[in-house]
Amino acid sequence: MASHLFSDHFQRADSQISAAKAALAAQMILHEADTFDISKFLSESPDLAELKAAELTGSWKHISQPLKKGNIEAFRIWYQAQLLGTKTPPFLSH
Repeated sequence: MASHLFSDHFQRADSQISAAKAALAAQMILHEADTFDISKFLSESPDLAELKAAELTGSWKHISQPLKKGNIEAFRIWYQAQLLGTKTPPFLSH
């Protein structure tokens, strides 16, 4: 992708990671996950054994294998977004 907002071309891997971060941020907002430390999560080294066994499900299932094979960092972020998404949003729990 090329855009006037970027000085260089936006690489596919970068766009996958950015999309994953947007999904994670959306899940954090939706589920009011104010105790989730995104800075800490993003700076941690991934647990490759856990990620190897993990799968994206539901509407995200179709991106699971391509990301696991091609961009494990993007997969890790999407997977965390999915984990946050398994909780009922506070505004729906009443």
